[in-house]
This record gives sequence, structure tokens and C-alpha cells, in this order.
Amino acid sequence: MTDRATSPNPRPAARAAAVAQRVTFVLPTTGEFDSRTRRMSRDLARRGHTVRVVARRGPDIPDVEVTPEGVVIARVPAEPSDVLPLPRALRLRAGAWLTSIGRPGDPSEASVVRSLREVIRLAVVVLRTAGQARTARAAIEADGADLYHAMGFLGLPVGRRLRTSAAAPPDRAALVYDARDLYGESNNIARLPGLLRRVFGNLERGWARDSDGVVTVNESLAGEFERRWDVRPAVVMNGQPRWSPDGARPNRLRQALGLSSRAQIVLYHGGFMPDRGLPQLVEAFRDPVLGSAHLVLLGSGAMEAQLRALAAAPESGGRVHLLPPVPPDELLDWVASADVSAMPNQPRTLNERLSTPNKLFESLAAGVPVVSSDFAERRRIIVEEPEGFLGAVCDPTDPSALAAAIAGILRLPARERAALRERCRRVSALRYGWEQQLEVLLDLYGAITGRPW
Repeated sequence: MTDRATSPNPRPAARAAAVAQRVTFVLPTTGEFDSRTRRMSRDLARRGHTVRVVARRGPDIPDVEVTPEGVVIARVPAEPSDVLPLPRALRLRAGAWLTSIGRPGDPSEASVVRSLREVIRLAVVVLRTAGQARTARAAIEADGADLYHAMGFLGLPVGRRLRTSAAAPPDRAALVYDARDLYGESNNIARLPGLLRRVFGNLERGWARDSDGVVTVNESLAGEFERRWDVRPAVVMNGQPRWSPDGARPNRLRQALGLSSRAQIVLYHGGFMPDRGLPQLVEAFRDPVLGSAHLVLLGSGAMEAQLRALAAAPESGGRVHLLPPVPPDELLDWVASADVSAMPNQPRTLNERLSTPNKLFESLAAGVPVVSSDFAERRRIIVEEPEGFLGAVCDPTDPSALAAAIAGILRLPARERAALRERCRRVSALRYGWEQQLEVLLDLYGAITGRPW
């Protein structure tokens, strides 16, 4: 049988005309930089469906937003205190206390104290999710939906509650769980005692089996989910729409930093989070093998202060730069400005080892070769591609291995580098293009609802 997600499919077979339906995506974040949700919601709206995204309220971002395609994004409060059975004044105090005590503590704390902090932090997450479920239901109760698509484990309880609301009874609304990773293997859960980890693993399994459909992002994760849940998810990879620059290759990064047009740039774009290998990547740029190449970290997150300190250290030689995240619609222009895209996720958790992040496919779509952790799914895409390598993989825990892998691409003759960039773009469209991935999603929706999408 041909694998639609990884085999050439230049033109999907014609499908029946879509029957206009209502779909609501549920996000446990603000959704500002959630490119997977944006791709799905945008294209469903273009097909004539009524699309809403329910996300969490955040600072400096509108509570209600309407995209050019007509997708309504509603951001609702998600406060832990909202669901505590206490008078308002006490609820606010309790919520503030829980949030404060649940913050990460000193690593030198006793293990019992650290475990208690993790339990409290997890309790805050649960309460915040319950708060979002309550406010989301109140915000869209009158509208309802034919299908709810829950993004990630923390979107699932909100989607379940919306599905069972009075305006959308279970016999009319469907629920899809978008399992981007195994929540039971996430960093937050991995630090908990074994009994609590099993509780969350069993909860995720039960909720996944109760959903009308499950999707995930690659075949390795699908196989792991099937083994654990006895449910085989549909694979909708994080492929990108076909992209080509308007005119000459973009030069956004060099212009933003005032660098020479001949400066070589290695880019990491995404969240500044633990286990993304960012300290190792900065250290790699202290290796003489990389000469005068520059590293750009494009994004934001919990590690920003630490990364700024590393970038400012004399050992970095002024060649490590931080830039804020850019709007999703402009991202590929910025990515295409780089010579290499680096994503050295650390192999500390199963989720990291199985991951194929958006940035991998964004880089290939923009024609940028990739240096990545040597994980099986990424190796298959990057170095085992039948048309030729799309970059390199290496041991992400070893800065010298990272430096050598990056240098190997930067040192290619100009003609070979140009051919490599073109191969990345061609393979991206041929094997992983968003058009093919959308077809898989539409087939799943149709199988669940019995109506063409």
C-alpha cells in the first residue's frame, strides 16, 4: 500500500464538493504562533466551512481576532482560581498562591520539595485547563460545532466539555484529538513520581479512545500510540504549502543584524525551551571549525535570559544573536535567509526522540538544509531521502559534533549548496507538501461525520 504522507502525490484525486460544516479548534495556548492550527483552520475556511479557534487569553494580543479567511479566534480566560469552590476574594488569593508556589525552585532543593512543587505546578495546569473549559463553553455555547479538534492533551478536556454541552450533544458533534506528542512522556510529567505518571498515561489513553478520531505528526509517534492505546492515528505531518520567494532570495536576517551579504548564518527558530539543545548550539559556535559564521536564535521563551548571557560572553565573539519571533505569514522569508537550519533537540525524553517539529518542514520548504539530532524519524527524512541528502544528523549532546555537521554544509562549493537548497524545496513539495497532508485530514473528518469536507 502506498503511504500518502511520504510518497509522491502531485495532484490528489478529485473529491466530492464539501458540505459546509462548523469546526472549532481548541488550543491550550494563545495560538499566536501555532502554525499547525493556522494551516488547518485557514484551509477549512477557504473550503467554505465555518471555523472558530478557542484559545487562551494572553497579554498584548486581542481577545477576538478574525483572519482574512474568516476564521474567528476567540481567546478566553484560563485562570486556576475560576474553578475553586470559594468566595471570589479567597479564590484569587488561592490561585495566586498556587501559581507562586508551583514555580520552578532551586535545583539544590530536597527531592521531596521538588516533587511537591511539580505536583502543585501540575495542579495549576489542571485548574487552568478547567477554567478555560468553563469560559470557552460560556463564550461559544450558542454556536456549537459539528466537530471539535483538540490540539494537544491540554486542549482535550476543553474539547470534551464543549462536545457534551447542551448546544452540541454527543450524537451531533464529533471530537478529534491532535496528539502532537505523548503527554505522559512530557517534561512536566516525567519529573513526577511513577504512580502519578501512570495516572496521566491512563487518562490520556482513555480520552484518546473516547475521541472519534486521533491524528498525530509522524509514523513513529503513530506506531507508539497504537502500541499503547490500541488506536492507530491518522498521520498529518507538519508539511508546508509550496513556497517560492518573490524575486531574489530573501535577506531578512542579515538586514536585521546589519551583517554583510556574504556572512554565513545558521538559524534556530522556535521556542527557547529546555531540551531544545540551545546551550549546546551556542557552545558549538565557539569551535574554530565554524570560522566567522553567525548563529541566530529567532524566538522567545523561558531560556531567553540565559541565552542572552551566553551570546554576550566573550567566548561567543559577537557571532551569536537573538531576535524576537516573527509573524507566521512572514516566517519562511526569514528562514530562507539562513544557510543552515539547526534543531539539536536533546534525547532526554521519548517525545524529543520521536519529534519532527514544524521548523524541520518550514526549513525544507524554504530551501534551507537542516542539521538535526540523529533521531530515527529525522534521519529518514534528512539523510535517507532517495533523491539525496537534505542536510546532516549528529549527536546533539556533543557541541563539537554539531559544529562539524554544520561546517560540512557551509563548506560545500557554491554550486553544490545551490543544488542542495533546490533539492530541499523540491522534496518538501513532493513528499511532505501541505496539500497532501490536508487530504489526510479531510478524509478523517469525512469518515467521522459521514459528510464530505
